[in-house]
Amino acid sequence: MDANVSSLLKSAKNYSVISVIHRCSRSFSHFCELCPFLLRHSSAYCMRQFFTFLLFLLGFNGLYAAKLVWPDFPDGRLYQIDTQRGTLSYEDQNGIWQFAARVQLVGIDERELPPVVRVKSIETGKQQSRYLLMDCTQQVYRFDFDSLRLERLDHTYYRGYNCYAAKFLRRDTLYSFGGYGFWQTNGVQTFFKSETREWEGVSPIIPGPLSMCFGFTGYLPEGDQFLTTFSLQQYDTKTGKTVTWDQNVYLYSFKRNGWRKAGQISETIRNHIKPDLINRLSWFQAGNYFIFKHYEHPYVSLLIVDAIRNEARLWSDSPRLLTGVEDNSEANIYRSYIWHDTLYFHTMASNKFAKSIGIFKLPVNEIWLKAKPIGRFYEVETDVYLPNVYLILSALSILGLFSLIVWKRHHAIHSGTGGQILEVKESPFDWLAFTSQEKHVLTDLAEITDDSFTNDKLHNLLNIGDKTADNQRKIRAEFLKSLNSKLKVVFEIDDAIVRIPTSLDRRMYYYKLNSDVAERILGSSKPSRHERS
Repeated sequence: MDANVSSLLKSAKNYSVISVIHRCSRSFSHFCELCPFLLRHSSAYCMRQFFTFLLFLLGFNGLYAAKLVWPDFPDGRLYQIDTQRGTLSYEDQNGIWQFAARVQLVGIDERELPPVVRVKSIETGKQQSRYLLMDCTQQVYRFDFDSLRLERLDHTYYRGYNCYAAKFLRRDTLYSFGGYGFWQTNGVQTFFKSETREWEGVSPIIPGPLSMCFGFTGYLPEGDQFLTTFSLQQYDTKTGKTVTWDQNVYLYSFKRNGWRKAGQISETIRNHIKPDLINRLSWFQAGNYFIFKHYEHPYVSLLIVDAIRNEARLWSDSPRLLTGVEDNSEANIYRSYIWHDTLYFHTMASNKFAKSIGIFKLPVNEIWLKAKPIGRFYEVETDVYLPNVYLILSALSILGLFSLIVWKRHHAIHSGTGGQILEVKESPFDWLAFTSQEKHVLTDLAEITDDSFTNDKLHNLLNIGDKTADNQRKIRAEFLKSLNSKLKVVFEIDDAIVRIPTSLDRRMYYYKLNSDVAERILGSSKPSRHERS
């Protein structure tokens, strides 16, 4: 295992033990520096003093204070709460912490705080309130800028298994997926139950990957799903210190409460990520975008992927804006960070007389537009089941429709006396040959006269909103092909449903039904609510 992994995961073993050792060893070294002559002349006396001092440390809580740091409004600046002093400060443009206000601490026990504090800030939905999640501990705090009150919300005791876990808020509920602890990575899924103030487990119907740690890992609001790929896999007790990176792409659907394998990282992405050179804390997420900061000679580069649309782009820092930006570390995860879809980078410039901090802000949307497209994010593993089902159902539907038409024409033409051929009147639109989904789509298309029947509306009617863009495209194409085939048999019209580019963006489309077909559908007896469902 390389040095980067060792340094990042070293503090995740057992915080309660490490914190005591850390404080005591540091204090003892200072103590011994103050009385070197005692070490030379009376080691037994010094040891007695050390154990006395150790008991004093264990019984006195005021010697250790944590500093909770996170970015916040109005411009993504860093804020800091000192738990010993009970103060709130912010970092100004010169890199100096300025006092802002006194803070009321409620339920804060400094003995429960780790020696290295890493805070994940999540907006609660209330304008001035924030969740502050303590890494590795599952501790949940809430800070309110209006009341200046920092309060611990959880009753968690068990901890240490979810260092570097993916934490996010979904529909007012906090979640924590994966992480590292007890010498191994894991795929544990939990959510915070506010009623009991405890973390509860999520039990997927279809289990997911064994490991979710670092990599392209996070919640995708647009599809209401969780994605993980290029996740660190480390199991010290089973495979020694061997480190691997899982290149499979996994998606978890909250609606179905199950996982599925969506594909594998593309060769293009693999060529831009060198596993032996990865800084584990250089992954960022902004909505549906994942960003990986790395060095590609001669520039710092940002590998950006759109996980929903399965696209990848590369932004190179040719202006050298990020020269001097230090990588994030275990002790400082806010040298580079995301706040409100903007990347923040701190660069340190120093001379003999002073130090100053420069902050560069790069909006993710602007980077995406300027970045060079390099291909797919991942190669899709075809979901063969659904397309095959559509093909089979389409074939059976068309066969049944042909049989029905032949039978009706035979009885309509040859009914009557003496073999007299009767006039065949145009029959009203027949819903029997169409599935419930097809009835939904045809009825809505017939009633809509503007350009509002878009891909999103079709996806909702087909219940494929949580699938990847590639699977949506395949299912959509098969469905429309089948439906147009049926309409051709009935109306003898090619492409009764057409796709038309929108006036605002030629890359976006809406769907429209042939006017003659729409009149026939609207003039017939529409399917009942029961039939359409």
